[in-house]
Amino acid sequence: MLESTEWTDFAFVLITGIIAYHGISYRDVEGERELVHLLFGCIALFYGIWVLGRDILGVL
Repeated sequence: MLESTEWTDFAFVLITGIIAYHGISYRDVEGERELVHLLFGCIALFYGIWVLGRDILGVL
């Protein structure tokens, strides 16, 4: 059975994945990408992949 910290890792990866998807795919009314959305989307993607690789998969 999974420990509670593993469930929080899965939740963290899921939430950061949703934030990353929204931030990277967001476009304003004119169809342009906003720099702040891209920045925070990339940061969320980085931390999501980091936790996935380090805590869940045990690669690092």
